[in-house]
Amino acid sequence: MKRSVLSVVLLPLLLVGCAGGVAKDPRYAPSESLLDIVTDFHRFSREDLYRFSVPKDIAGINVYKATLIRLEDYEQKHPDRYPDIIWYTRAMAYERLREYGKAIDAYRLVVEMDSSPLGPEARTSLEALGDFEGVLQGYGQSDGDASAFVGHLEEKATAWRTLSETYRGTVYEYLALIEAEKLDRLKVEYLQENRHRLEEGNDLVIGAYQSLITMHKASKHRTEYVVNFADFYVVLAKDYARANPPEDRTFQWQEFSRWANRAWRLYADVAQKDGSLEKLEAQGKLQALQAYVSKVRAASQ
Repeated sequence: MKRSVLSVVLLPLLLVGCAGGVAKDPRYAPSESLLDIVTDFHRFSREDLYRFSVPKDIAGINVYKATLIRLEDYEQKHPDRYPDIIWYTRAMAYERLREYGKAIDAYRLVVEMDSSPLGPEARTSLEALGDFEGVLQGYGQSDGDASAFVGHLEEKATAWRTLSETYRGTVYEYLALIEAEKLDRLKVEYLQENRHRLEEGNDLVIGAYQSLITMHKASKHRTEYVVNFADFYVVLAKDYARANPPEDRTFQWQEFSRWANRAWRLYADVAQKDGSLEKLEAQGKLQALQAYVSKVRAASQ
């Protein structure tokens, strides 16, 4: 809906840009320039940033960051021209950069422009971002112990997933999923860093990785998580080999290979995926794991 409303607002600019004789008039150059900025932005405004990478412009720069720079430059050169279009586009760019406070401020400026046809859409966006701000309140607050902190992360992640359902089919669906994913990933990292002081810490990490990969199977980062999970299994294999040197009789090949084989399967899964950014990384780690396992096997015989 945002896109269609903004298209209507931009229609005068488009007509100016398309009118052969009038377009040469320097008075209309600012309009044509703004049309270029907004058109370039809207070409990527519907991209699902949860499933796909951030779009880049021809210079390789984040489109949303580039849009903010171009809008600022335009505004400095042509003050007081089309302020509602500028602030509305700026708000949408801030959203996609997950700078929600700045997006709220920009949308409010549009709402305060009583004559702007973008006002109703800005109000709708403010309502959604108000829900986002509600979840963001109290971030990081817990009773201080590990279980309370993990529970806090899980509670907030669940709240984000609820918002993703509430705003299904809009930009706020994938933004909420990104926020939930961020917390799910933080839980894994926290458990991994503190596994030695947590009861059954290794099992907690394994469970968190499994949940992360399953919960975010549509995420653009899924293969990255799989590689990280495999890395953790390699850590467990090396932990076992350090605690039970392969040369000693206490070493059990079956126990060692249990962790190494799990890592192998995960690396192999990513190494076979065409188009994956982690494919070459996984292939390299497979070779390194193979060399390490061969070394341990030789020492254990």
